[in-house]
Amino acid sequence: MNNKLYVFLGTYCELIDYAILEKKYYKSDISVSNSEFERMLFQGFLNIGCESIMLSAPSVGMWPISCKKILFNEKYRNKNYITCPHLTIYGIKNFSKSISLKKVFIKIVKENLNKEIVVVGCEAHKPYLKILKYAKTKYKFKTCLIVPDLPDNMIFSKNRIYTIFKKINVKNIYKLTNKYVDCFYFFTSTMCESFDLKNKKYI
Repeated sequence: MNNKLYVFLGTYCELIDYAILEKKYYKSDISVSNSEFERMLFQGFLNIGCESIMLSAPSVGMWPISCKKILFNEKYRNKNYITCPHLTIYGIKNFSKSISLKKVFIKIVKENLNKEIVVVGCEAHKPYLKILKYAKTKYKFKTCLIVPDLPDNMIFSKNRIYTIFKKINVKNIYKLTNKYVDCFYFFTSTMCESFDLKNKKYI
């Protein structure tokens, strides 16, 4: 365990961050369910002595619909928690998140070349899955995905164009998970049916 590093990818925020995010970014009520789940999970790993780092691209909505700013650039960094700046613009937010997460992830890897690194995505979200793919293909790291909800259920609009692109995105998400994720943690047993698990480990 002493030579193993867990790198988490999520929307994690510390409790003190919520008021800042709500005031500066959110146009409506702040969403904290994913962040709170990740906070408890991450603290659990730290509490039992696992060396862990959280790379976070906090959920602040999409500009101009639900976010006040086009750029999230809050810099929270301590030994275990790093935020990744990204554009919040509707349509390119996820692309920007992917670039930012990858940049920080590479830096973390370079700082920990002597460690056995396990990369954990905290939801079936494309920016996280792209990092899992990179970690698997570039470094042969072990990868894990936590699935609190199926990507099919994460619907933010009934717009026809959104629906078309959503179907394409969901298809790509399953393609990435089936190919580049080594093990899974599902919140319900029925979620397993949506993934091609083959001989992969899962809970």
